[in-house]
Amino acid sequence: MKAKIFILAVLILPIAAMGQIFHKNVDISEVKVTPPVFAGVEIVPDEPGSQDNFLAKYLAEYFQYPAHAAKCGDQGTGVVQFVVQPDGKLTDFRIVNSISRELDAEFVRVIKTTEGMWKPGSNNGKPVQMEKEVSMMFVFDNTWCNSKPREYFTRQARAYFARANTLFLEKHSLKKALKNYDKTIKYLPYDESALFIRGLCRYENGNLEGARTDWERINKIGRSFDASPYLKDLTLLKGYDEMIATLEK
Repeated sequence: MKAKIFILAVLILPIAAMGQIFHKNVDISEVKVTPPVFAGVEIVPDEPGSQDNFLAKYLAEYFQYPAHAAKCGDQGTGVVQFVVQPDGKLTDFRIVNSISRELDAEFVRVIKTTEGMWKPGSNNGKPVQMEKEVSMMFVFDNTWCNSKPREYFTRQARAYFARANTLFLEKHSLKKALKNYDKTIKYLPYDESALFIRGLCRYENGNLEGARTDWERINKIGRSFDASPYLKDLTLLKGYDEMIATLEK
């Protein structure tokens, strides 16, 4: 059996606290911030999305699906963050959404081979270090999902999410609920609802740091939800009981 790789949209997140940047230049108080872009081994057309398409092709070509991961049928959406330095070097690799040890390691390895192929981000035209985030869908092809991987992943995630909510909100089985929330996010790591409710489940289970991680992640990637009120005082989470009561209705 073979395994297939699908590249998701590449997200660009700045290290400096200047707001979120997604595939475009952003002017904030007369400060022009431009994110790092993949230049590749050849000249990449300066068109919206073209750099991401070239990066997707490069990663798909050089990624080697680990034999053990394929044997185990490991699949999901991996997410890796790293920093593009002013000189184009890549540093500070971090796994944001882990699929398996073997897939994580191969994902980082193939990204490291792109060093020297990046145009660094800039602040008012001056090269600066910035964070880059890349996500990949790893799909094992003994299922029908190869032709519609996003639909398949969404279907899998929804099933785990529904099961997790039942375990958390109805049965109050926190450990089992967390396992299912983890599986949900393994497929859909950018789903704000899953991150938010997993944070609540972690909070209820006494894992305040885990809750903070999920809610900070929402603020970093999200556009439709602000988790800041839940981050102000995790020890006295105001409105928590009322919110849980609302979810249980």
